[in-house]
Amino acid sequence: MNIVVASDFQVGSTLALWPENGRVSEGGGYTLNSVQKWLWECYLHMLQAVGKIKPDVLVLDGDLIQGNPPRDKQLVSANLSIQARASYQLLAPLRALTGKMYVIRGTGFHDGACAETSEMLTERLDAVRCPASGEASWWELWLDMGGPVAHFAHTVGMTRVSYGLGTAPLRDALTLIEELRRYSAQTPDLRVIVRAHRHKYSHIAIAGGVHALVCPCWQMRTEYSYAKGIAMLPDIGWLWLEWDGSDLLVRARLYGYPSPHVEEVNASGGTDSYPNIVYAG
Repeated sequence: MNIVVASDFQVGSTLALWPENGRVSEGGGYTLNSVQKWLWECYLHMLQAVGKIKPDVLVLDGDLIQGNPPRDKQLVSANLSIQARASYQLLAPLRALTGKMYVIRGTGFHDGACAETSEMLTERLDAVRCPASGEASWWELWLDMGGPVAHFAHTVGMTRVSYGLGTAPLRDALTLIEELRRYSAQTPDLRVIVRAHRHKYSHIAIAGGVHALVCPCWQMRTEYSYAKGIAMLPDIGWLWLEWDGSDLLVRARLYGYPSPHVEEVNASGGTDSYPNIVYAG
């Protein structure tokens, strides 16, 4: 079984993906900035790669749109219906490359309280409905990979330092393993937990063959992330989980950053640009 995981698209942010022909209010257009052009090239690369994998399952791990958070001025449009429409334009080609699709609910700041904004989007994308609620997005997902079980949820603890990246996902994995003992029926063979939310990829392997992952994202640094920690760069990309009947393979597909613009005193000029993508995964 092949599973592709992507998250935190934040569509609607000027620092995130936006479709090339995406419309805004009153029939107007929008011109992609240099960051969005680079993200678009990365996304096209992802579509080609996923098309070759032909995954059985696609999991979108929350925050499909940016929403309209308080004090957020970096928006293509604050109209949530326009954000949802643009997100559908972006995600429909990815949805078409897979069999089943599951959507995990993101934070209320972005997907809306109880995913009220993104729920209509996930219905339109024909996501598998949660049997408990009948809705097209899930608070958490236990997914049988043909033996091993993966657990998906969106939120994970934050950190501003690279050496702390493994702490929160490790804690979640150990807590899940401990809490599974509370179930009276036979417990699932938990082998993978996947989280998102913090825009920074990490992978911790635990004794017993359990993997704790945090998914990369599709949004560059915003005013909020500059304020919280300028040194931490978001990771752009996606995950690929494969179970071949005997081995569980975990792969991260990350896109390397273009070189930063370095300003020179008395230079003749020049502008920032984002050249062709650099694939680093």
